[in-house]
Amino acid sequence: MKYKNGVLLLIFIVISHIAVATESPNLTYISATFWHDVLAQEISVNKSMFKLYPGTVATGTTSVWLWNMFNAVVSTNDAIYYNPVQLNSFYSDYGLLLYKTKTSAFVDKVCPLNDAVLKYSSTENKYAWDKTIENLNTALLNSQQEKIERDTTVIISGDTTLVRVEAVFDNFVVFYSYPYAIKDTVNPILKNYNPWFTNCIFKKMYLNVDQKMLSQVDWDTAFGKNGYLQQVCVALVVAKNGYYTTSTNLNGIISTDSTKFTSPILLGVVIYPTNNFVTVLP
Repeated sequence: MKYKNGVLLLIFIVISHIAVATESPNLTYISATFWHDVLAQEISVNKSMFKLYPGTVATGTTSVWLWNMFNAVVSTNDAIYYNPVQLNSFYSDYGLLLYKTKTSAFVDKVCPLNDAVLKYSSTENKYAWDKTIENLNTALLNSQQEKIERDTTVIISGDTTLVRVEAVFDNFVVFYSYPYAIKDTVNPILKNYNPWFTNCIFKKMYLNVDQKMLSQVDWDTAFGKNGYLQQVCVALVVAKNGYYTTSTNLNGIISTDSTKFTSPILLGVVIYPTNNFVTVLP
């Protein structure tokens, strides 16, 4: 596995056999779950930190589309799928936390809250992440071929079912991006946007030492067990020009679902729990 500039490039073939048990006869969901788990393993993340994008959807053509994908906050109840069509967004959640921060936090000269508030306000709801669609297209173009072969056995009502996935992508990339925190004067797109995110402030909000930043109630509402900001989207998993196939064989009855494509498609996203997210911020 190699990481370069926030991008994970992969090329390998993996074949394995894992016995699992289930009482559900829904072979379509079983196949989708296995495909989800395989992709998570291939990109070296815990399966709880990966979400499939439902259906086959081509990637957008603008940076605004890209940023909207990262901005959507995934619910912990979304199981194996990613749902970017929702009201909860990271940009808005961060702004709400700034509003709820205690006034005593303004006295910190190393990480001044006032500067963070002014930075956020300067964007006037025109937000960006630190990478653009051009960065994604370049990373995809420079990526390598990906091949996957994996199968498992599933026990359904005493019968053994073989579940298999195969995939070949000419280009495959895990594309990482983070909220726009430092002005980029070189990128032709980002230079037209104001940074809105302050890394040290968000870290202080989450760590909340001695409750200096947030009341316990406000912290629990945001980051607690039922909080609205428990996870953050940090990467898109994108493939171009290839296919993936899932199949099941139950008592000799074979069911196959195959998807072929030439344009870039979004396979899924990598989600960090907030406690992991704050550790990767500079």
